[in-house]
Amino acid sequence: MTPTYSIDPARTAASRHDYEIESATGASSVISCMLGSGMSTIDPTTQIWTAAAGRALNAAIGDNLMLGDEPTWVKLERQLSHQPREVLLLAAEIVFLRDLPNEFKGETRLADVNRVLSWTTDPPELPESLNDLLLNSPGAFKGGMGYNQYLWKAIPWYARFVTRWASLDESQKDAARSDPWAFHDIVTNDDDDFAMGRNVLLFLVFPLVFEPIINDRHKRMIRDAFASEIGGPTGTDLKAIDRDVLAIRAKFAAERSQPFDFYEEPWRGFWQPDKPVKADRRAWLVRPGPEGLQVVDSWLDDGFVSLAASHLEPLAPGCSRDGVQAAVSDGYEHVEYPQRRALTEDYFAFLTTMSEDDLLVTRHDDQSWIGRIAGEPYFTDENPRLRRPVEWSPTVVPVEALPPEAAALAGNLRLVVDITSARDALIALLREDISADTTLELALPRATDELAADLHLPKPWLDEYIGLLESRRQLIVYGPPGTGKTFVARRIARHVAGDNMRIVQFHSSYAYEDFFEGLRPVPAKESVTYAVMPGPLSLLATAAADDPAHPYVLIIDEINRADTAKVFGELYYLLEYRGDKINLQYSPDKEFFLPKNLYFIGTMNTADRSIALIDAAIRRRFPFIEMHPSEEPVSGVLASYLKSVGGSPERAELLAELNSQLNGKLREFQIGPSYLMRDEAATESGLSRIWRYDILPLLEEQLYVTHNRNDVHTNFGLDAIRKSLAKKRGQVPVDTTIADEPEA
Repeated sequence: MTPTYSIDPARTAASRHDYEIESATGASSVISCMLGSGMSTIDPTTQIWTAAAGRALNAAIGDNLMLGDEPTWVKLERQLSHQPREVLLLAAEIVFLRDLPNEFKGETRLADVNRVLSWTTDPPELPESLNDLLLNSPGAFKGGMGYNQYLWKAIPWYARFVTRWASLDESQKDAARSDPWAFHDIVTNDDDDFAMGRNVLLFLVFPLVFEPIINDRHKRMIRDAFASEIGGPTGTDLKAIDRDVLAIRAKFAAERSQPFDFYEEPWRGFWQPDKPVKADRRAWLVRPGPEGLQVVDSWLDDGFVSLAASHLEPLAPGCSRDGVQAAVSDGYEHVEYPQRRALTEDYFAFLTTMSEDDLLVTRHDDQSWIGRIAGEPYFTDENPRLRRPVEWSPTVVPVEALPPEAAALAGNLRLVVDITSARDALIALLREDISADTTLELALPRATDELAADLHLPKPWLDEYIGLLESRRQLIVYGPPGTGKTFVARRIARHVAGDNMRIVQFHSSYAYEDFFEGLRPVPAKESVTYAVMPGPLSLLATAAADDPAHPYVLIIDEINRADTAKVFGELYYLLEYRGDKINLQYSPDKEFFLPKNLYFIGTMNTADRSIALIDAAIRRRFPFIEMHPSEEPVSGVLASYLKSVGGSPERAELLAELNSQLNGKLREFQIGPSYLMRDEAATESGLSRIWRYDILPLLEEQLYVTHNRNDVHTNFGLDAIRKSLAKKRGQVPVDTTIADEPEA
């Protein structure tokens, strides 16, 4: 029952990131039941997507709002715990749809759904498939603080949609399942529209048509910025904007082969450019109060700044000082006048004097953080109640680095202090800190069971690989041919960094100008000029510096095939001193640094005679991981692979015997398992071809000093290895005269 929409896949699916499609696909089982059978995916014996359940759920929350300072989940439990089983199952699956596509932590998603299920008298066990999706789904969008807080709006909105859907006849349902615009009409037909829920559901049902964007204003900004690409806007209503954004995506997708996201650069820069700093903006110090670092951590994690406002009635942004004073007098009559006066000034500054784009500083002990106010103040039903959105710099700034005005006022008893006199100095400090990225530490995701099974490598070994990359930020994997060095590096890079990875391959003519930056010809009208152009390292370093919250990985394949001292240049220093800045050869007026969220994985073939080109400077800066055919975990890869595909273990036994004969002084010339993991190796003729045309020529080239061609075929041919293996099993007598017939 998964809805479809007939569009050119080259202009839609190919332009979507894998994580977007994966997120929507993960929700498809629940969506299918919601729009089809109406049965619960958690408990397939119970019908939950019904008008009666929808009305009951909406009445329990939407018609029974609870005010006060209690957390949302406490209120929801009071509203729902007495509801029938089908209503609670409906609420749990709505929470699943609400949480799955967002970039929540997997544990948070799982806890949210299980919390609702726990309110039933006989809590069902979450199916393993849904459990895994909640834990591991990459998420298609970051909903932000508003999305996180408005669960109490999301659940009744979905409940009202369920009620409307159930009231349709089958012909209307069939039309809406196949036509996204008919579905759009049904979704938007709500008297109490909730844009975040509407946009998420549109995306989950038709991920090739609608964007994973929850904000109507952002959709409109995107449409308006690129409308000229499609001949102008077609209307101002929600459907027209969604149609226009789809047309814009199709236009851009037809011109490029790579997926793109309107929130990525350069797209975002066109529709949401950085706002210029205005000279009349202010700067503020906001103190976290007695709870200190705990409050600061929540500000940084969720992107806001707050005042407790425990006894303050909700006031509108821009409220007058007299209005604030009256509210403080009513709510804080139990405190003395000096404190009431201080609270009045704090709340008035927070509600009225502060403006979007003002700078903000907070501190705890000897550390401070700088950010920009990103929106209007608002009240929430969770503590702390009074908040403003803030875009925080990820960099921790030592208090002694703050300008004197900010540092001197840091001990002021007021919670909100105007430090506008220090604003220019803070701007300079903010820019320096963001560009230097001196303190941001990332935790790379560890290996999953799926990754280990896919690579046929043990999870602890993969975790050690990732852990070494995380702690050292650069490593080299070395070993004989066919051990999967590059394959594993690509998969691990994709696992930890997603699309934020790039691979380059060194070779004998590879130079600094190819890797870092150099002069390149630029065609002019009647001549050719030269300009300094960035190489892959410079481009990826810039992207990583602009996105310090996410890891980036550069794989350098065959790192030992180039003259690394010449190729790396200034990188030798920066690999050891991350965050330091240096001037470049071709841009002496430009300072370059390696951000801490840029990681390097080099691969090196130990059977290659160019290994001698790896100098001591590289050896000192890179930890080395060996992948060797006769050592774990590589020695068990082929057997694990054959077992997983139901193949005969003979290939693994033959490879083990070949490598045992290449042990000792020939250890570095042993053969990796990847040669025998090809599909053609499953047949006798295919195995024979691989042995004759891949393995034996490789051994001929590697052993040319000690073995002639005839020796290689005689000692290491397929028949010779089979007979040697049989002899060890006691199946044939020793016969050293039998050998493969060398190819003419």
